[in-house]
Amino acid sequence: MTRREQGTAYGALWVLAVAFGWIEASVVAYLREIHAAELSLQGPSDLPGLQVTLLSLPGHLVSLEMAREVCTVVLLVAVSWLAGRRPADRAGAFLLSFGVWDLAYYGVLRLLVGWPDSLSAWDILFLIPLPWVAPVWAPITVAALLILAGSYLFWTSERERHYRWVDIGALAVSVLMTIAAFLFGSRTVMDHRVPERFPAWLFWAGVVLGTAWFLRVEGRAARQTGARKRWLGVRVRTTMPEQRTDTMQGAVTPAREVPGAHVRVDPDPVIREYTETRRRLDRLVEDARELGERLERLGHGLFGHPARMIVGPPDPFIEDQNEWDIVPSHPLPSIDRLVALTNDIRGMSARVEELRERLILMGRADIVEQPDGFFH
Repeated sequence: MTRREQGTAYGALWVLAVAFGWIEASVVAYLREIHAAELSLQGPSDLPGLQVTLLSLPGHLVSLEMAREVCTVVLLVAVSWLAGRRPADRAGAFLLSFGVWDLAYYGVLRLLVGWPDSLSAWDILFLIPLPWVAPVWAPITVAALLILAGSYLFWTSERERHYRWVDIGALAVSVLMTIAAFLFGSRTVMDHRVPERFPAWLFWAGVVLGTAWFLRVEGRAARQTGARKRWLGVRVRTTMPEQRTDTMQGAVTPAREVPGAHVRVDPDPVIREYTETRRRLDRLVEDARELGERLERLGHGLFGHPARMIVGPPDPFIEDQNEWDIVPSHPLPSIDRLVALTNDIRGMSARVEELRERLILMGRADIVEQPDGFFH
């Protein structure tokens, strides 16, 4: 997808997660209000610090709450799948939406009922497979890290990543350590008592291990991607430097030897043509990238119908021509259009290369290494 589409999807994930966090907080507020009278009739409770003592509910309602938690995760997974095109941006979308949802939940709950009154307040996080219980600062910390990691994965989804078994193992261990810290006081809560302590050492060990290993893997992927994308570009100077070195003087002199030129060429028209040609090349490449995305989406959409054609003349298996692409009323281009686009890119690239060489010979360009993008 294009950067604009990616930005739209990113913003939509935030909107959905905040809205769903509000819904989640509203449900908790309802439960708290409905069962407040029942809990008061049962006498003093040893769990005054917990927002909702779900374990005091009848068994079938606890099962219903567990099913609701599963549905919440399924919903976030489905939305994340629709928001992305690659495994990386889908994983990033899930981490992002989960983190925003969790933070929005606590923020709205504070707004509605004035809880949590402090970051050290205890809360029941999940019920599967046992109650997860921790001070509020712990899930908030995890949610913030999920937002950062998810945003990074979402915006760098085109980067090739290779997670080795040792990477998967280290990240899995960090997740299990963090979950173990949340489950540490589950038995105490099931006995209707407030946990006396939270194993912060275990929690932070899992968080630090996971964060450090994630940075290690992503740093390795960034270095590998940068090494593959290095090429030579040019940096165009609009004015000649005041002090010329011998090297630069030699670069200017051959300007008379440009093929077809018998007098010194005015560099300004060449610079303007180079800039315009480069922009046209970038637009052509962007068009090709968008077509590639559409072909990729079409491949996914027609996976169950291998007899259907992707491009070319109408196919008897496709009654509606709009079914060629998942975007209504935007049929795919013909083979001739794809060939013409390829030829245009080749021709424009050759022209950019020619103008670049002329600018270098005229002393109006420096050869520089460009790790990202095309020519600058």
